Amino acid sequence: ELEAPWRVTVEAMRQADKLKELGVEVQSRIKTAPTARVSIIWLKRLAGLNKGLGLDSSVVPIFREILEADPGDSDANFALASYYREHQQHFESVKILENFLELVEDEASCLGALRMLCELLDRDLNDLPAAARHYESILEYEPADPGSIEALERHYRVVDDVDACFAFPQKLKRMQ
Repeated sequence: ELEAPWRVTVEAMRQADKLKELGVEVQSRIKTAPTARVSIIWLKRLAGLNKGLGLDSSVVPIFREILEADPGDSDANFALASYYREHQQHFESVKILENFLELVEDEASCLGALRMLCELLDRDLNDLPAAARHYESILEYEPADPGSIEALERHYRVVDDVDACFAFPQKLKRMQ
């Protein structure tokens, strides 16, 4: 009989082996998928398995493969941008989000990408002037968004643009 810590380690190793076997099965399904869309679904499952195994860096080529097949895939774009952000590769994350914004058509994905891009530029890179145009884009979709309003007011004060500061409330009223 193994003591408790060893039992946990053995069980964890068994689960890891099962996940690896499942990963091999998923990879074979990717290769034999009847359509690109089915292949993308299996690639997403493989990425989830790899992340579950702690193989974060292995998800990058998987998401890149998904984006080759479907550049507008919101899951892959957000996952890849998040991965790069977590690993302090902010410029790569910004590039992915800006490319995605050129392709995206639905409002929810667009707002999600804009918000993430604003956080990256404003908070992570401390580049409020670059983020300001994206905050303005958010206000086109949601004119009462408090975070965007606050950021733009802060931006106008920082750049000492008195005219823009006074014109901003009227611009908001017109948007609503």
